[in-house]
Amino acid sequence: MFPNLLLNFFIKSPEVAVTHLVAQLNDKLSPAEKAIVYTRSLSAFLEEKSYGEVTGGGTAKEEPGEIVFCDLQIELESENIDYTVIHSIIEHLENCGAPKGSKLLVDATQEEIPFGKMEGMAVYLDAENLQEHNCTSEDLDFIQKEIYRLTGARENADRYWEDETTTALYFYGTSYEEMKASAEAFISGYPLCQQARIVRIA
Repeated sequence: MFPNLLLNFFIKSPEVAVTHLVAQLNDKLSPAEKAIVYTRSLSAFLEEKSYGEVTGGGTAKEEPGEIVFCDLQIELESENIDYTVIHSIIEHLENCGAPKGSKLLVDATQEEIPFGKMEGMAVYLDAENLQEHNCTSEDLDFIQKEIYRLTGARENADRYWEDETTTALYFYGTSYEEMKASAEAFISGYPLCQQARIVRIA
């Protein structure tokens, strides 16, 4: 019996076959905010369905540091690619608010499956103008909340970025054109928003 025990100890268990996916989300979220909007919800969904798990993720930035997109690494507990499972994952991420321009990358086949329903609007505030008006964090909170109120954008995360020249606020809703039309009068007329740029991001 002892030799058999030794033999079993040194034989490696066969590796579990998995399918690797990456959900690349066209959403300008910090890691902490991504966890709130996507990671926790998707992890619970995968566990409930016994599909697999979220194994990691990250963010991609461009100079001077603005986030371009964030992603989630996913392992499915099967080496066979089940497109029913893949489309249910996509549907779940869209229900979480995934914007247009997102895509699911399938490692084994090098496929890129586009998805996303929400549209995105960025408001880039001029830092010099903000400084001239002695802008405070409370002022920025007011601007952000007022644009949320006017546009009806999905308020499920705190999305912003700033550097020495710009403060950016990000909003996601069903229509970029409708969000822009709803917010334009406020942005053009409010002193702290002078020189602001409105840009479509999804």
